[in-house]
Amino acid sequence: MKAPSLDATTRASRIGCQPQPESSCSAIADDLFDEKNRAMALHLRCEDLREAMGGVSARIQQLEDPRWAGQGAAEIKAKRAEHEELKAEFNRMYERRQEADRRAGIRTAIIASCREMVRRVDKVNAITAYAGAIPAMRKGEAAVDAVETRRRRLRELDAEANQIAAAPYPSSHAKQRASERIAAMAKAGAPDAFMAVEQDQNVIWPTMNIVLPSGEQTQIPDVMAILAHIHGPALLAAEEKAIDQQADDAAALTDAQRASSKSRITRDRLGTEREEVTFLRLANSTGNHLEYRADTDPRALLGLSDDMPAPREGI
Repeated sequence: MKAPSLDATTRASRIGCQPQPESSCSAIADDLFDEKNRAMALHLRCEDLREAMGGVSARIQQLEDPRWAGQGAAEIKAKRAEHEELKAEFNRMYERRQEADRRAGIRTAIIASCREMVRRVDKVNAITAYAGAIPAMRKGEAAVDAVETRRRRLRELDAEANQIAAAPYPSSHAKQRASERIAAMAKAGAPDAFMAVEQDQNVIWPTMNIVLPSGEQTQIPDVMAILAHIHGPALLAAEEKAIDQQADDAAALTDAQRASSKSRITRDRLGTEREEVTFLRLANSTGNHLEYRADTDPRALLGLSDDMPAPREGI
């Protein structure tokens, strides 16, 4: 097939990234229908082959009966060869069925994600189309290579997001939380002498409820609260020492840093997905058969604005 000229490529790229919610959804739904029909046809073919193999196996078993005394040796050989042919075809059909199921699964996930996004849109506001810059390939870059380059970038962003999620918190943050928690416990652990003064009763120390193995509830002294009230500074010093022993401030991130990094990754990821979808369509328009990713952002797939709801995890 003759490679498209630069102008043709540019035109196809521009067409591919234009908002096409209805046509995109319709095309994916049509593909899903076709893949399900293909998977069902292959399933039925596999069942027919399975039944045929069972019949051949039964015939071989019958011919191997000692009462035949080797009279069916030639037929046994032929049946075994037939069984191997059936088995080979079954394996081929089964692999094709698995591939059809996989492709149908991708389309099912994409459609579910798009529907979920539409359900989450504020009913008062209209669905708005993407009006940003048109994705453009790098000079000399082929569409197929452009798709893989963007997918590699998406994997890098996923790895970066995982690093951010796994990053520790600064020791100062942990110490601040420890200080606030111990101060709250110290306040809750103060004794109550009101009834001791007014009614000549014992001073009351704070208690906490626990559930016994029998299922009954009872009260016991709130030891940690009482300890914090009496020895708060020593308790805080012990926790700060433990924090210093575990701290890794060189790799630590504050909440603000995490939020800023996540926001940057989210923007970069959506922009990269828009390019991926555009170049995938361009590649397929020239005879390739690239698949969308099952977790493709519906906003990139349907050409919708960044303000539309982002996909939720697990959808």
